[in-house]
Amino acid sequence: YQRRGYGNSNSNSNNQFYSGSSSNQISTGSFVDAPMTFIAQATTNFMRRHYIMTFLWALGLLLVTMGKGYAIDPNTEHEFNKALDEAEIIEQTHLNDAYLNNEAMYQRYYRSKGWFSCDAYCQSNYQDYLRAQQQLADAKALHNAAISEARSIVGIFSDYAVKDTRRLFWSCWDWGKNFAKRISFYDAIFLAMDSRNESFWAYIIRLILRVLVNFSIGFFSALISFVWQLWFFVRSYSAGIAGIAFFILGSIAAFSLIASAIGAMWVGTAGAAAVVVTMAGPQLEGPRRRQRHRVHYQ
Repeated sequence: YQRRGYGNSNSNSNNQFYSGSSSNQISTGSFVDAPMTFIAQATTNFMRRHYIMTFLWALGLLLVTMGKGYAIDPNTEHEFNKALDEAEIIEQTHLNDAYLNNEAMYQRYYRSKGWFSCDAYCQSNYQDYLRAQQQLADAKALHNAAISEARSIVGIFSDYAVKDTRRLFWSCWDWGKNFAKRISFYDAIFLAMDSRNESFWAYIIRLILRVLVNFSIGFFSALISFVWQLWFFVRSYSAGIAGIAFFILGSIAAFSLIASAIGAMWVGTAGAAAVVVTMAGPQLEGPRRRQRHRVHYQ
């Protein structure tokens, strides 16, 4: 029954990565025999199967490397700086006063209300607080309109917009990285408490895998946050079709950087494991040879 191949079909299929044809199937057992070759073949087959994703990844890296934005001329820069100065004046006067008035009205309302009641004096303070909130919203709208008018002078594809987009991306990157570091710190503590009956190397392997998962989640969350904020950033330029194109290209570039970081983490870890397996090859080959001789004897 087993000589006909029926009994071993499931075990062989479970130990292979399918890549479209039988000639491109990679056995997981080849990782022990040739770990670096296994990693290279698995990466190549993944890029072949997902060629659209690979093309977008390469396009994003090209945008990150070559996309600098066009430089604005001195006259445009003068008009842009003048418009920014007007927006800053609005921020320091109208917006700042609206913030202070809103906070003062809220504190007055908060001190006048009871636990479960609000008398006439409290209701009057509450109406003042609502008017202060409306004034703050109007001041924010006025400031945002001034910023949007200033940005529309230089354009969405200017070097100013590109630099601001890069700063936005790296701020989201730092947020995702710090999130992953905090989660990994707590995971290290709880895994140490849960691994008292395990060996030290088992704890290290579990911790490394957990760190990889945490940073993958953190970077993916950073990508989602960046794309969400990029949409509102592009809208502030009032660029129309050019703004939509900038949003798509910026999202592709961010995806490429995040995918490169996550892929580098996992491939680098697999490469380190490959080095360990290669160095431990002679020690692993001895038990395997003895096992084959024992099976042959039986």
